[in-house]
Amino acid sequence: MYPEAGRGWYCFRCDRGGSVYDLAALLCRLTTESATVIAHNAPPRETDMSATTATETLTYHRTGTKMSTINYHQTTTSTPEQLVAGLTDFGPGREKLFGKSADSYLMVHDQGPHEADVTEGSGGVWEHLHYDWSDPTRVVLTVTDSNVWSGHSGYVYTVTRRPNDTTDVDVVNVRGGKNLKGRMLALVLGTVGKRVLVKEFAKTVKAIEARHYGASPADSQIPAMGLVC
Repeated sequence: MYPEAGRGWYCFRCDRGGSVYDLAALLCRLTTESATVIAHNAPPRETDMSATTATETLTYHRTGTKMSTINYHQTTTSTPEQLVAGLTDFGPGREKLFGKSADSYLMVHDQGPHEADVTEGSGGVWEHLHYDWSDPTRVVLTVTDSNVWSGHSGYVYTVTRRPNDTTDVDVVNVRGGKNLKGRMLALVLGTVGKRVLVKEFAKTVKAIEARHYGASPADSQIPAMGLVC
Protein backbone atom coordinates (compact mmCIF):
# COMPACT_ATOMS: atom_id res chain seq x y z
CA MET A 1 0.00 0.00 0.00
CA TYR A 2 1.35 3.40 -0.96
CA PRO A 3 1.78 6.06 1.78
CA GLU A 4 -0.75 8.23 -0.07
CA ALA A 5 -4.15 6.53 0.24
CA GLY A 6 -5.30 7.88 -3.12
CA ARG A 7 -2.60 5.88 -4.94
CA GLY A 8 -4.04 2.60 -3.67
CA TRP A 9 -1.85 -0.52 -3.71
CA TYR A 10 0.18 -2.75 -6.00
CA CYS A 11 1.66 -6.24 -5.54
CA PHE A 12 4.84 -6.72 -7.58
CA ARG A 13 4.78 -10.48 -7.01
CA CYS A 14 1.31 -11.17 -8.46
CA ASP A 15 1.19 -8.06 -10.68
CA ARG A 16 -2.12 -6.89 -9.25
CA GLY A 17 -3.21 -3.56 -7.86
CA GLY A 18 -6.08 -1.15 -7.43
CA SER A 19 -7.76 1.09 -4.92
CA VAL A 20 -7.76 0.56 -1.16
CA TYR A 21 -11.35 -0.63 -1.59
CA ASP A 22 -10.14 -3.40 -3.92
CA LEU A 23 -7.58 -4.43 -1.29
CA ALA A 24 -10.16 -4.47 1.50
CA ALA A 25 -12.48 -6.52 -0.71
CA LEU A 26 -9.76 -9.12 -1.34
CA LEU A 27 -8.80 -9.36 2.33
CA CYS A 28 -12.39 -9.57 3.55
CA ARG A 29 -13.78 -11.60 0.63
CA LEU A 30 -16.18 -8.85 -0.35
CA THR A 31 -17.00 -7.12 -3.60
CA THR A 32 -15.35 -3.77 -4.14
CA GLU A 33 -18.79 -2.16 -3.99
CA SER A 34 -19.48 -3.74 -0.57
CA ALA A 35 -16.11 -2.61 0.81
CA THR A 36 -16.81 0.92 -0.37
CA VAL A 37 -20.20 0.97 1.34
CA ILE A 38 -18.74 -0.40 4.59
CA ALA A 39 -16.04 2.28 4.59
CA HIS A 40 -18.41 5.18 4.09
CA ASN A 41 -21.93 4.36 5.17
CA ALA A 42 -23.64 3.08 8.30
CA PRO A 43 -26.13 4.30 10.89
CA PRO A 44 -24.28 5.96 13.81
CA ARG A 45 -23.93 4.03 17.06
CA GLU A 46 -22.12 4.74 20.32
CA THR A 47 -18.75 3.06 20.92
CA ASP A 48 -18.18 1.95 24.52
CA MET A 49 -14.45 2.13 25.32
CA SER A 50 -14.97 0.39 28.68
CA ALA A 51 -16.67 -2.72 27.29
CA THR A 52 -14.74 -5.99 27.58
CA THR A 53 -16.74 -8.59 25.73
CA ALA A 54 -15.42 -11.77 24.14
CA THR A 55 -16.10 -10.89 20.50
CA GLU A 56 -15.07 -8.15 18.12
CA THR A 57 -17.66 -5.91 16.47
CA LEU A 58 -17.79 -3.08 13.98
CA THR A 59 -19.37 -0.02 15.58
CA TYR A 60 -19.91 3.61 14.72
CA HIS A 61 -19.37 6.60 16.97
CA ARG A 62 -22.32 8.96 17.25
CA THR A 63 -20.37 11.56 15.27
CA GLY A 64 -20.57 9.20 12.28
CA THR A 65 -16.91 8.06 12.36
CA LYS A 66 -16.66 4.36 11.60
CA MET A 67 -15.11 2.48 14.52
CA SER A 68 -13.72 -1.04 14.74
CA THR A 69 -13.82 -2.46 18.27
CA ILE A 70 -11.59 -5.51 18.76
CA ASN A 71 -11.63 -7.45 22.05
CA TYR A 72 -9.01 -10.02 23.02
CA HIS A 73 -7.73 -11.78 26.13
CA GLN A 74 -4.55 -13.29 27.55
CA THR A 75 -3.60 -15.01 30.82
CA THR A 76 -0.11 -14.39 32.18
CA THR A 77 2.12 -15.45 35.06
CA SER A 78 3.04 -11.78 35.59
CA THR A 79 1.34 -9.98 38.47
CA PRO A 80 -1.04 -7.12 37.65
CA GLU A 81 1.64 -4.69 38.84
CA GLN A 82 4.25 -6.25 36.55
CA LEU A 83 1.88 -6.13 33.61
CA VAL A 84 1.04 -2.47 34.19
CA ALA A 85 4.76 -1.73 34.60
CA GLY A 86 5.45 -3.32 31.22
CA LEU A 87 2.60 -1.52 29.47
CA THR A 88 3.88 1.81 30.80
CA ASP A 89 7.62 1.20 30.32
CA PHE A 90 8.63 3.93 27.88
CA GLY A 91 12.37 3.34 28.13
CA PRO A 92 14.74 2.16 25.39
CA GLY A 93 13.84 -1.22 23.95
CA ARG A 94 10.08 -0.69 24.06
CA GLU A 95 9.90 -2.16 20.57
CA LYS A 96 10.95 -5.50 22.10
CA LEU A 97 7.74 -5.41 24.15
CA PHE A 98 5.49 -3.95 21.44
CA GLY A 99 6.37 -4.91 17.88
CA LYS A 100 4.33 -2.00 16.48
CA SER A 101 6.05 0.61 18.66
CA ALA A 102 9.40 1.25 16.98
CA ASP A 103 12.04 2.96 19.12
CA SER A 104 12.66 5.39 16.23
CA TYR A 105 9.08 6.70 16.60
CA LEU A 106 8.99 6.74 20.40
CA MET A 107 8.84 10.17 22.02
CA VAL A 108 7.80 10.80 25.64
CA HIS A 109 6.34 14.31 25.84
CA ASP A 110 5.32 14.23 29.49
CA GLN A 111 5.20 11.61 32.24
CA GLY A 112 3.92 11.56 35.80
CA PRO A 113 3.38 8.86 38.43
CA HIS A 114 0.16 7.61 36.82
CA GLU A 115 -0.07 9.20 33.39
CA ALA A 116 2.00 9.99 30.31
CA ASP A 117 1.77 11.58 26.88
CA VAL A 118 3.67 9.55 24.31
CA THR A 119 4.04 9.35 20.54
CA GLU A 120 4.41 5.81 19.19
CA GLY A 121 4.19 4.09 15.83
CA SER A 122 5.88 2.15 13.05
CA GLY A 123 5.69 1.60 9.30
CA GLY A 124 4.52 5.11 8.51
CA VAL A 125 1.66 5.09 11.06
CA TRP A 126 1.99 7.11 14.28
CA GLU A 127 -0.29 8.17 17.12
CA HIS A 128 0.04 10.54 20.07
CA LEU A 129 -1.41 8.71 23.09
CA HIS A 130 -2.44 9.80 26.56
CA TYR A 131 -1.80 6.96 29.04
CA ASP A 132 -3.74 6.84 32.31
CA TRP A 133 -3.11 4.12 34.90
CA SER A 134 -4.47 5.94 37.97
CA ASP A 135 -6.73 2.91 38.45
CA PRO A 136 -4.29 0.06 39.32
CA THR A 137 -6.51 -2.47 37.52
CA ARG A 138 -6.73 -0.57 34.25
CA VAL A 139 -4.52 1.22 31.71
CA VAL A 140 -6.43 3.55 29.37
CA LEU A 141 -4.83 4.86 26.17
CA THR A 142 -6.57 7.69 24.30
CA VAL A 143 -5.46 8.92 20.88
CA THR A 144 -5.00 12.70 20.93
CA ASP A 145 -3.40 12.99 17.48
CA SER A 146 -2.41 10.67 14.63
CA ASN A 147 -1.76 10.63 10.90
CA VAL A 148 -4.46 7.95 10.38
CA TRP A 149 -6.54 7.42 13.59
CA SER A 150 -9.35 9.63 14.85
CA GLY A 151 -9.56 11.04 18.37
CA HIS A 152 -12.16 8.42 19.34
CA SER A 153 -9.54 5.65 19.01
CA GLY A 154 -7.67 4.05 21.88
CA TYR A 155 -7.12 1.01 24.09
CA VAL A 156 -8.27 -0.20 27.48
CA TYR A 157 -6.23 -2.89 29.27
CA THR A 158 -8.01 -4.39 32.28
CA VAL A 159 -6.03 -6.68 34.60
CA THR A 160 -7.55 -9.15 37.07
CA ARG A 161 -5.61 -11.25 39.57
CA ARG A 162 -6.67 -14.90 39.75
CA PRO A 163 -6.40 -17.15 42.86
CA ASN A 164 -3.89 -19.42 41.08
CA ASP A 165 -1.22 -16.66 40.90
CA THR A 166 -1.97 -15.79 37.29
CA THR A 167 -3.40 -12.59 35.84
CA ASP A 168 -6.12 -12.16 33.25
CA VAL A 169 -5.77 -9.22 30.91
CA ASP A 170 -8.65 -8.10 28.70
CA VAL A 171 -8.03 -5.63 25.90
CA VAL A 172 -10.49 -3.37 24.11
CA ASN A 173 -8.88 -1.87 21.01
CA VAL A 174 -10.99 0.81 19.31
CA ARG A 175 -9.88 2.02 15.89
CA GLY A 176 -11.47 4.78 13.82
CA GLY A 177 -9.90 6.27 10.72
CA LYS A 178 -9.56 10.03 10.24
CA ASN A 179 -8.90 9.62 6.50
CA LEU A 180 -9.24 7.02 3.75
CA LYS A 181 -6.12 5.10 4.76
CA GLY A 182 -7.24 5.03 8.38
CA ARG A 183 -10.72 3.83 7.48
CA MET A 184 -9.30 0.98 5.44
CA LEU A 185 -6.92 -0.01 8.23
CA ALA A 186 -9.80 0.07 10.72
CA LEU A 187 -11.86 -2.14 8.42
CA VAL A 188 -9.08 -4.71 8.08
CA LEU A 189 -8.28 -4.72 11.81
CA GLY A 190 -11.94 -5.15 12.68
CA THR A 191 -12.26 -8.24 10.46
CA VAL A 192 -9.33 -10.37 9.34
CA GLY A 193 -6.77 -8.38 11.32
CA LYS A 194 -7.79 -9.64 14.76
CA ARG A 195 -5.65 -12.76 14.54
CA VAL A 196 -2.57 -10.58 13.95
CA LEU A 197 -3.39 -8.38 16.95
CA VAL A 198 -3.92 -11.41 19.20
CA LYS A 199 -0.63 -12.95 18.07
CA GLU A 200 1.28 -9.71 18.64
CA PHE A 201 -0.24 -9.18 22.08
CA ALA A 202 0.66 -12.76 23.10
CA LYS A 203 4.28 -11.88 22.24
CA THR A 204 4.01 -8.72 24.35
CA VAL A 205 2.72 -10.67 27.35
CA LYS A 206 5.59 -13.18 27.07
CA ALA A 207 8.13 -10.36 26.75
CA ILE A 208 6.77 -8.67 29.89
CA GLU A 209 6.99 -12.00 31.75
CA ALA A 210 10.64 -12.31 30.71
CA ARG A 211 11.54 -8.87 32.09
CA HIS A 212 10.51 -9.80 35.68
CA TYR A 213 9.42 -6.31 36.74
CA GLY A 214 9.92 -5.75 40.47
CA ALA A 215 6.45 -6.18 42.02
CA SER A 216 5.52 -9.48 43.64
CA PRO A 217 2.09 -10.89 44.65
CA ALA A 218 2.78 -10.08 48.32
CA ASP A 219 3.18 -6.39 47.41
CA SER A 220 -0.12 -6.23 45.60
CA GLN A 221 -3.04 -4.00 46.57
CA ILE A 222 -5.21 -5.62 43.88
CA PRO A 223 -7.48 -8.34 45.34
CA ALA A 224 -7.80 -11.74 43.72
CA MET A 225 -11.08 -12.49 41.96
CA GLY A 226 -12.88 -15.77 42.51
CA LEU A 227 -12.96 -18.28 39.68
CA VAL A 228 -16.11 -18.18 37.57
CA CYS A 229 -17.34 -21.41 35.98
